Amino acid sequence: MKGIDLEIEVSKLLHNQYIAILVSSKLLRARRLGQLDIVVLDKNTIVVYEIKSSEIGIQAVYKSKQITRLRSSTYFLSMIFELKSKLNFIAKR
Repeated sequence: MKGIDLEIEVSKLLHNQYIAILVSSKLLRARRLGQLDIVVLDKNTIVVYEIKSSEIGIQAVYKSKQITRLRSSTYFLSMIFELKSKLNFIAKR
């Protein structure tokens, strides 16, 4: 399964359970923040999901600057909505 196919599958599952938050990639890029795969509202928490097609992909994120941008984006949303937030990773097993 390709990364985009996994993202679509996970998106359908999450959006059936939680409220989707659509975040402009253009806004995030303008602020030098990381683009976000899926963002939902779970009770009073913003949950950001980064979808990877493998565990190796997740490991690569932690070894790159992408993790800093993703964390910054998550924090940015937290400040805008004045809610706590968290960043989760999902990988195909």
